[in-house]
Amino acid sequence: MYDEVERILAGSAIVHQLQAIELTPYDSDAFRAKLRAGVTSDLTLQVWINHNSRHTRYAY
Repeated sequence: MYDEVERILAGSAIVHQLQAIELTPYDSDAFRAKLRAGVTSDLTLQVWINHNSRHTRYAY
């Protein structure tokens, strides 16, 4: 799962570099589906990524 999330986010226009991401028991299938679809423009998903990752840099 970590590799999949890193691959998707690393290729997005919003996330410049993902060094590490922590998935917690709070993760839901809905978030995973959005990640798989590459939907990173959703504000809720951005907040979730922000709160569940360490050392993430964003490119605006």
